[in-house]
Order: sequence, then C-alpha cells, then structure tokens
Amino acid sequence: MILIVLPNTKNMNREQLKKALLQDELINTNECVVASIRMNKPIKYLIKKLGNLNYAINYRLNRYSLKPNSKFPRVGFYCLNQYSFNNTHSHIYLSVPPCYDYEDVINLMKREFIKLDHRTKPKYEIYTEPVRFADNYARYSVREFNNDDTDTFKVI
Repeated sequence: MILIVLPNTKNMNREQLKKALLQDELINTNECVVASIRMNKPIKYLIKKLGNLNYAINYRLNRYSLKPNSKFPRVGFYCLNQYSFNNTHSHIYLSVPPCYDYEDVINLMKREFIKLDHRTKPKYEIYTEPVRFADNYARYSVREFNNDDTDTFKVI
C-alpha cells in the first residue's frame, strides 16, 4: 500500500522534492535514518528489502493496518535510494502516526532489518542520528534524485 502525501514527483526537480519533504507535517525531518545493506546489489534489491521491512513494521505495530481500506494508521517510508560501491543505501524519511512512539518504531526497524539478512554475520544496518539542519540534510538526501529513474525515490 502506498501512502499519497507528497504531490506527484513525476515532474519535480530536486529542489521541489526537498521543499515538499520539508513542508509536509506528517514526515519527520528532524531525524536522519539510513538503511544500508553493505553490498554491491542493485537498488531494486534494496527496494524489495525496504518493502519487506515496512510490511514487518506495520504488522508488528498493528496487523490490521495492512488490510485494504483499513481505518488503522500505517508507518510510511519516503526512501531516497542511492548506490555507492559496497554500500547500497537509502535515506528514509519516516511518517509515524501519533498513536505510535517514534523511538519504538526506530528500534523495531533496527531489529527487523537485521532479520532480513540471512548471513551468519549480518551486514544490514539502520543508522539514526538527530539532524542539525533539516534543509542541508534534505539537500544531501535528494542529491541523486532523478525523474527518469523511478527507483531513486520510492514511497512505501
């Protein structure tokens, strides 16, 4: 299920996407959340894992929120995906409904993301840190956004 909060990103440039993320009241822009898989995998692989993570988070919080036309709120991911050597990662802006505690959702994300890595020494990780300047971090996050490549920005 895709949350529709931001306007259509089809005709947006980086600056417009940055402003849309910062102006939306439902999206937390005060926390840096980065999901890394520490492998040379394509972005589509990361998107699949983030979809699985989103499903697991919402299932653990309230499994009834996953049903179509549910009246229960869901946690939403706004993912700015990037590829770099040995580190395919995503800068995630979270939309956490007020009925859930933000810190609990982050801790649940960390636990569930490691479970998605089936190796004996998991390399998947969620990194979080408070953002000093939301505008600068948003500019940094959208730097690889490309209208022609739909995988650079996903709403999950």
